[in-house]
Amino acid sequence: MNEVIAVRVVISALIGYLLGCISPSFLIGKRRGYDVRETGSKNAGASNTIIMAGKFAGVLVAVLDILKAAASWWIAAALFPELEFAGQIAGAACVLGHMFPVFLGFRGGKGFACLGGLALACGPADGTARGNYRLCEQLYLHRGGVDVGRFPAVLCADHRLVAGCADIAAAVAVHVL
Repeated sequence: MNEVIAVRVVISALIGYLLGCISPSFLIGKRRGYDVRETGSKNAGASNTIIMAGKFAGVLVAVLDILKAAASWWIAAALFPELEFAGQIAGAACVLGHMFPVFLGFRGGKGFACLGGLALACGPADGTARGNYRLCEQLYLHRGGVDVGRFPAVLCADHRLVAGCADIAAAVAVHVL
């Protein structure tokens, strides 16, 4: 790998990770006077936001988590069109940033909404959005708990194929867990 490609890979990963570190659930909790990681289910995600702040806030968190993963994909892909896997790197790094945010002491959410955003950004055209239900199911069973972040993956699922960016995100997430 030459130096230019290595730098672009690192920049793609940093874009995704730093966007993933932005925690809407934490920000909403702080605005309402509590730390989402210390109350309810003690998870910085949409499900705990529903518990602590209500359905509207929880759905807002889920949508923002989906969008940050999709945005990381699109930004990296637009910055480095010659690097065909820039979006996948940024998306997987976004999921990891959501799960292990540096700004919150590496205590984040479960990453399901971000993974759904990654699947949606990959798009059904290249077959990578399909089959994420199984991946989310395995992560859900491994981490436990109720999670509204699963719904984007359920929307994308058709159980035929897990390929492309979903595999990259799954491999990274499962190894970290």
